Amino acid sequence: MAVAFLPHPVLPGTLSSADHLLSRRLQAAPTPCCRCAGRRARPLPPPQALPPVATAATATSDYGTPNSSLERVYLPPPLLTLATPEGATVLLPAAEAAHLRARRVRPLASVLLFNGTGTLAVAVLLPPSEAAYFVADLASVAATGVLDGGGGGSCPPPSAPRRRQRRRDPPLLPSAVRLTAPPFDVSPSDGLTAAVALPAAPASADWAVEKLTEVGVARIIAIPTARAAGAAGGPSVAAASVAARADRWRRLAVAATKQSLRPVVPDVDVSPVWADVLVLVAATADRGEAVWVADVEGVELGAFLVSRGGGGVGLRGGMLLVGPEGGFTPGEVEDLVRAGGVLVRLGGGRLRVETAAVAAAAAIMMVRCADT
Repeated sequence: MAVAFLPHPVLPGTLSSADHLLSRRLQAAPTPCCRCAGRRARPLPPPQALPPVATAATATSDYGTPNSSLERVYLPPPLLTLATPEGATVLLPAAEAAHLRARRVRPLASVLLFNGTGTLAVAVLLPPSEAAYFVADLASVAATGVLDGGGGGSCPPPSAPRRRQRRRDPPLLPSAVRLTAPPFDVSPSDGLTAAVALPAAPASADWAVEKLTEVGVARIIAIPTARAAGAAGGPSVAAASVAARADRWRRLAVAATKQSLRPVVPDVDVSPVWADVLVLVAATADRGEAVWVADVEGVELGAFLVSRGGGGVGLRGGMLLVGPEGGFTPGEVEDLVRAGGVLVRLGGGRLRVETAAVAAAAAIMMVRCADT
């Protein structure tokens, strides 16, 4: 007996099995765009809620320090000053734009701007299309860096042809922020100056600059001494090399300021002449500020700080001097004491130059925080 297998009857207005399977596949496949017609496009992720916009009240914590929840953006003057109006659009430098891109900060997210002198401001990161709209006049941007709004132009073409980017690299677009509140000032009244005979080894000198910035030093000076003049200049190092190292130290100071939530970026200078160091020491002592000179023959630094020093020397401002490996020479110690310095030591052990500088600066800043 022969059995005939008949197909399933298809009712009007319905789909057959093959058509139903084909329709399911078409529904699962994403719709290709005009640029990749015929290719399989990657489905877009679901939209996410944008973070709330911060205000000036939430930019600082209860202790007056910047809020760590906001990404920090460094805009040196004149890009950001106390006179920058609320609602102003500021074009970000290339380094800061790359930093936000590496941190995966999304458009319309709140960021905390700081200019390195104590001025802070809350802003939002603009989308690339809106940032390109405000880049209308390169001359005005180069002169002031601040656009009041309006614009009306488009992103100008680059002055030089760029290299061909790989397919996975996103295009380089301008980045800008818009102030959502007026800038405010949180700069301290004074700060500690650290004059250190930085080691000639680049890694040790970089570490010292980074850690001195993190503990709150307001100014870092690389000084020359009779036993080590290479890091601060002199016959052993060319002037171009000294300038290159100083530029690197300044960049490290900016990065350390971001990491430590400090409102002020310390000044990093190089003093190639010993006579200039003595003039600075004398000027600091004449203002009634303390001058600490690290030396094995000095008094214990901790006891000196607890007793507030002698002669009414306060804890505001001040200057810390740390010599090279082997310490200052007897002649240099005599010159510093004559200029108004006080010899102090850190325990009875022997420390490296960078360790002694960071430990002494941290002890001074810790006593100041406890005093306030």
